[in-house]
Amino acid sequence: MIPLGVVGGAHVEPVASGGPLSGSFLQAVWDASDLTTYTHASQNFGSASADRFIVAVVTGRAGGARTISSVTIGGVTATEAVQHVHSGNTVGIYYAAVPSGTSGDVVVVWSAGMVRCGVGLWAVTGGLNTVYDVDYDTASNAGPDYVPDVSLTGVDGGFIVAAVMSNPTPTYSWTNATERYDAAVETGAHSGADATTVGATTITATPTGMQYAAIVGAVFAPAE
Repeated sequence: MIPLGVVGGAHVEPVASGGPLSGSFLQAVWDASDLTTYTHASQNFGSASADRFIVAVVTGRAGGARTISSVTIGGVTATEAVQHVHSGNTVGIYYAAVPSGTSGDVVVVWSAGMVRCGVGLWAVTGGLNTVYDVDYDTASNAGPDYVPDVSLTGVDGGFIVAAVMSNPTPTYSWTNATERYDAAVETGAHSGADATTVGATTITATPTGMQYAAIVGAVFAPAE
């Protein structure tokens, strides 16, 4: 098993007490500036709640391999669930407990300069306990795997978030997940989806055209 907090994530059984998770997609935004630190200011976090977590999908594009160094959500340092890089495309899923406030900044710091950066945000309530399972994949128009997918084990009362970053600019059709955004900016495209599947599931993001893509998925488990 790969420990939590590094690329690849882990499968961890929940151990606390609580109820099922409820996830609500908030919005996705994009900055096409050439920067190393991106501040997506005054983002909507939804209604305040003592058990609210904000889940952030971070996507970016550069001329070489870049990793996400840190993410803060409303001033709270977020925890990495999974991160993956392929052919200049980077995508990661992060989460933080943000119980108060209805809006705040999402700040993404990269290992080196990027040419664009986007975030997709969800509010998750109900007593999030841990990241239960993660997966990642790559796709290439020059290889046998043209359709990126993630194989995940859902959990009763859990919530799944998946996202893809690619170039040049395909649109995506999701299977076994509900698409929440699908946008192209300059020569990159990002798309995100969510699901509440229990048991083993494979979530796919089928592109409309030739592309190089990185996809990630994470299952968030409720306290039990």
